[in-house]
Amino acid sequence: MPITQKRQRSISKTNAPDGTSSTTEYNKQIRIVRIQSRLRMLVEQLPNGRKRLHLKGIDTLAIPTELYELTDLDILDVTPESKSGMNYTLSRVPAGFCLLTNLKCLHLDNNNIVSFPNEIGELCHLEILTVSNNHITTLPDQIRQLQRLQSCHLSNNKIEEVPLCLCYLSKSLLFLFLYSDMFSSLFDS
Repeated sequence: MPITQKRQRSISKTNAPDGTSSTTEYNKQIRIVRIQSRLRMLVEQLPNGRKRLHLKGIDTLAIPTELYELTDLDILDVTPESKSGMNYTLSRVPAGFCLLTNLKCLHLDNNNIVSFPNEIGELCHLEILTVSNNHITTLPDQIRQLQRLQSCHLSNNKIEEVPLCLCYLSKSLLFLFLYSDMFSSLFDS
């Protein structure tokens, strides 16, 4: 039987049907199920034909695996919405994002990301990567495989040296934003 909001409110800490110990945990699980069942409906069709998904204000620790099946997705935005008051942020880029091989734009600003998975190089159609305002210290060498990358936003991270892998993108990369990073030298060795 589907759980209505009225019935959901009546579930107490002691009788949550899935055996969880708290109403809060149970509500979180219900929310995840709702996200999973409606994920495809959240994809926005843009006038230019591109498909965009903006996961704002959701618990990014519970990103549904169904997301990784949206292989026709062009734009993925997992930038937390500060106005919502939600403090959900990514601490790492899920390797599953790299299954979205048709992505052209990946927006991950304002999270707590420290590093990328090596599989990032599999996003061969990626044109725009924005990861400003994170805690990134270095980029994986596989970034050099992003031969269509035109715009890379890495500002306000903890990068101390310009990653050498970016030099391999000189034919495609038009914009590189690195302001307010902690440079100790120009290029890493």
